[in-house]
Amino acid sequence: MTFDPSDPSFSNVPSEPSGSRGGPALPAMPVEEPRRAASLTLRTDDVRESRAASMEAANRSLADALKITYRLLQLVMVGLVALFVLSGFQQV
Repeated sequence: MTFDPSDPSFSNVPSEPSGSRGGPALPAMPVEEPRRAASLTLRTDDVRESRAASMEAANRSLADALKITYRLLQLVMVGLVALFVLSGFQQV
């Protein structure tokens, strides 16, 4: 069965939220108070500090590795350009 807005059997389905056109407004939802204090602490500050220190070392190592890789790539590109120049421009 498909929805047909002109069908009278669907007339009680609201087309707009109540309260938007002067209708009765919905009451506010009740907010439940917390039942108890947290019983579990997942991380402490000293764990975060040690993790930050280890991540700093890892980031430094990654940066160094990327610098070396970039220099090697530049060296290979310069070598390819040198081979191209030495091979002669007429063949291309």
